[in-house]
Amino acid sequence: MEEWVAPVMRQIWNALSLDGTPHEVLSTFLDGLLAAVVEAPMLPWLWSHEILNAGGCLRQKVVAHIPKQRFTTLCNVFAVVQKNGNVRGDVIPSFVLTAVMGVVILPLAARDVFEGVTAVSMPDREALRRHALHTPAPYDEAGRRNTVPVRLFIALVACFLTACVDTGDTAFQGYVEGDYIYLASAIAGRLEALPQPKGTLVGRNAVLCYLESDYERQALSAAEANLDAAKATLEDMEHGRRPEEVSMAKAQLRQAKADASNAQQQLRRYEALRKSGGVSQRALDDARARAKTTSARVTELESQVDVFNLPERDYRLKAQRSLVAAELAHVGQARWNLAQKELKAPAAGLIVDTLYREGEWVAAGSPVIQLLPPGNVKVRFFVPEKQLSRLYPGMKLRCRVDGKDADFSVSISWISPEAEYTPPIIFSNETRSKLCFMVEARLKVADAATLNPGQPLTVFLP
Repeated sequence: MEEWVAPVMRQIWNALSLDGTPHEVLSTFLDGLLAAVVEAPMLPWLWSHEILNAGGCLRQKVVAHIPKQRFTTLCNVFAVVQKNGNVRGDVIPSFVLTAVMGVVILPLAARDVFEGVTAVSMPDREALRRHALHTPAPYDEAGRRNTVPVRLFIALVACFLTACVDTGDTAFQGYVEGDYIYLASAIAGRLEALPQPKGTLVGRNAVLCYLESDYERQALSAAEANLDAAKATLEDMEHGRRPEEVSMAKAQLRQAKADASNAQQQLRRYEALRKSGGVSQRALDDARARAKTTSARVTELESQVDVFNLPERDYRLKAQRSLVAAELAHVGQARWNLAQKELKAPAAGLIVDTLYREGEWVAAGSPVIQLLPPGNVKVRFFVPEKQLSRLYPGMKLRCRVDGKDADFSVSISWISPEAEYTPPIIFSNETRSKLCFMVEARLKVADAATLNPGQPLTVFLP
């Protein structure tokens, strides 16, 4: 009531002037009503089903939104004009606004029935306005009485009321629904830019917004530097010492071998001289010790050269490889954090709304973009229990939407396993007291791109 009907009623009543002629008052009233129907195409159907019907859920609520004093004043204006002889005596002044409203609302609410029976398209807004003002009216534009019998007009209105009640067992009222995608960042930040405004059709992976990312970029640079350092250390450990160090060790080894060879020759000379008493026992012992020392030095340097050519020990290599893997994970985490500062479209679709403005702080997990891919548009309608057995997943149905020249087909994707009462938005005398089942159907992408969520439609069974 507060979303659809009450705002329209306030707009229409506030525009009415009590100073004009009856024709001017009705013209203003009619223009406001037609403008409201253009802005809210669902209004005629909602009015006929929820207010005109005896069991309508808005029937009692609408009374509170009618300005009774203003309505009474207008009725008195019509009564004064009638008393002056400018309106037929059998016209009821308090029914004039109601009658004109019926000429507009009822044909629009029964549009499907009208076009199906007459095979004639519904007239446009201007034609409907002329029809409401002139056929029939209790007076003409100059304020003179019209000769068309008011009783005939009331009979026609009654016929419209009767015709709007039943659309048959094969037609159901429904609406377009959309499964929106709400895009949010896992990391908080200030919103820097919205390159795509709402209402824009975007492709897959299109960047929809940027959050500040200085901290994340610096963190990524630090993580990449640590990874490079860990890899360099691992490579050094896998290849042993530098070639220059190995060359130095080999040179020392050659020097030690020369010393060892010289020590062996001197030892042999001292042993020969000792037999003839040419050297003392002490000198021979020193020669033997030096030969052993130089020989051990050769062995040491040979082992050192071998060690210089070997990589690091296995457990240290394993530890360094683990450190490289950890730094690689840190880089991946830093890149992911940076990617969170650019929200991209997961699929092609329409930007329905942007929930923040540039410069605002966006909390972690708070949606920034509301996206609707065409594939997420569906049709939702409710079927009485007696018709449920005729439906099955994959079944092709025909849909009709106001403003489209041709019907389009949908395919049932889901049938609710649980019964429920008809939602208030589509209450009718036929289904009010019965349980119904929600049914959802998918459209072709080309048809879905021309529809908007909330748009009313009629679903026809084959």
